[in-house]
Amino acid sequence: MQKVRDWLNTTDKHFLLVFDNVADAQLLEQIWPASSKASILITTGSLSVAAAKGTTLLNLKKFDLKARDQVLHLLTGMDHATDEEKGCIPRNLPHLS
Repeated sequence: MQKVRDWLNTTDKHFLLVFDNVADAQLLEQIWPASSKASILITTGSLSVAAAKGTTLLNLKKFDLKARDQVLHLLTGMDHATDEEKGCIPRNLPHLS
């Protein structure tokens, strides 16, 4: 972890750092870069986590079932997948519903 943090803090390259589905803002402290080269995206279901480090907050709502199916089709080519077929979809897609 220290080598990653050192690189983030000393690189002269611009980079995007994504923290996905953060439940505890304290975890961000372990790797949060001091570099001005960073663009950082945090996804979380917690407003307090978002507010702890975020400077621009964007509240996204869940898709309704129709929108979920449209996105599923765009991403996978599947038309209105059955529940059995949806079981074959990677675990990171259920947040579409």
